[in-house]
Amino acid sequence: NVPWKDELEKIERVQILDQVKSNYMKAWFENCINLNILINFQNLDVSDCTDFSRMFLNCRSLQNLNGLQNWNVSNGTEFSSMFFYCESLQNLNGLQNWNISNGTNFFYMFYDCNSLENIDELQTWNVSSGKDFSCMFGYCTYLQNLNGLQNWNVSNGTNFSYMFSNCESLWNINILKNWNICNCPDFFKMFAYCTSLQNILLPDTLSILRKDIFYECNPTLKIHWKNHIYTYEDLLEYQTIY
Repeated sequence: NVPWKDELEKIERVQILDQVKSNYMKAWFENCINLNILINFQNLDVSDCTDFSRMFLNCRSLQNLNGLQNWNVSNGTEFSSMFFYCESLQNLNGLQNWNISNGTNFFYMFYDCNSLENIDELQTWNVSSGKDFSCMFGYCTYLQNLNGLQNWNVSNGTNFSYMFSNCESLWNINILKNWNICNCPDFFKMFAYCTSLQNILLPDTLSILRKDIFYECNPTLKIHWKNHIYTYEDLLEYQTIY
């Protein structure tokens, strides 16, 4: 029940004039489609907040998050859909110092952020408590690499479905080799419609290779797994490989 809920489309910039503390940030700026500038957001104390879900959902004019770089989000557990459809977002520089070690839900967090070309700023994130990563980067159509995720500890993850679906600019993924995903049962369409993907190295902790993981990918896609190289065409023929 934010007081500006009836004027969402009129908002172009937000300035936090004085120190404000909130323990609940869910959907604060959802559907502020013309919001493009965040000013003095260091004055917004979110250190007691656990729920950041949908906070900037559909803020399609927002180009950077630099105003959030000093936020203390260490108590946050819920980050789902936080930047869903922020289609003008150029980078994630404002998030590189975030302590999200208590975060459990990241589903749809950056879904349809289709101006992002890399996510290197997330390389220091501790996602070891994360469980749901589904659709996290879905439809990031200009995302060219996943290098920022190389050292992620996703061993508690239970859902990776659609995580990178429709990332049409990804062509080579070699940084997932060390991911420990032995506790996860759900990889449904994780790389679906990644039509430019040519090579991918999968971790040995993946227990089974299924065709649905690479739904509608290039038939000649080379899949490196457990000292073998398969193609998506192989999966179309055999359905699953153990």
